[in-house]
Amino acid sequence: MTRLRVFRCILTTQDFLYFASYDVKSISFTEKIIHNFALSYAIHYCNSVIDRTKKPQYEQDMKSMTKFPTPAMIIDDPTLVEHTYNALDDSSQKTKKTKYEKTFSPSYGTYYKIPPNTKFSFYLVCIDNEPPRRIIRLGKKDCLCTIDFYELNKVVQKETDIRSILISHPINPVELQAEIESYERILFIPPSPITLNTRIIGKYLQATDNKGTIHKIAITKRFQSAFIN
Repeated sequence: MTRLRVFRCILTTQDFLYFASYDVKSISFTEKIIHNFALSYAIHYCNSVIDRTKKPQYEQDMKSMTKFPTPAMIIDDPTLVEHTYNALDDSSQKTKKTKYEKTFSPSYGTYYKIPPNTKFSFYLVCIDNEPPRRIIRLGKKDCLCTIDFYELNKVVQKETDIRSILISHPINPVELQAEIESYERILFIPPSPITLNTRIIGKYLQATDNKGTIHKIAITKRFQSAFIN
């Protein structure tokens, strides 16, 4: 049997964090939540998705992973910072020209980024003996992020059959082992949606911090075969 260890993590951005959650023409917005797939790759220092000629193989890549983060929810609510760009070709230092254009014309666009010193919270379920990493990189420009964490106590597996319970974190429904009864909001963030304030029926993990606060963590398909000693 494998003893699950559960950590409460606080991630702090040390630079502007940007990833295209959704686009409106030439404007790209960064949602104020970090997908658990992105965290999984960052925490394991994976490089397989850097090859731009290949698509990420999520199921295959994650089979070898031993740490399972939940989606990270923003703690404070900063205003997104607007960054305007003018796209240039790296070699010619000119904007790209199509066959229909007689002259080069600027290609303007806007990114809305999360500012430095923004904090996110998430849970990390581990089935190995290695502590969580304290420094990772996220986003399109490899934003440096630091992670502070503490381990939760009294981790037990519980199950509810009739009455639903409120999970303490955002959920990736694609990975969920239990049944979703309701949620307050759904965010369509590639590669899969994230639900907020989700109530589930089924198995989940319950853990306690040093202040006696109870945390309820969803069990995902990725670590369902691991058990508490």
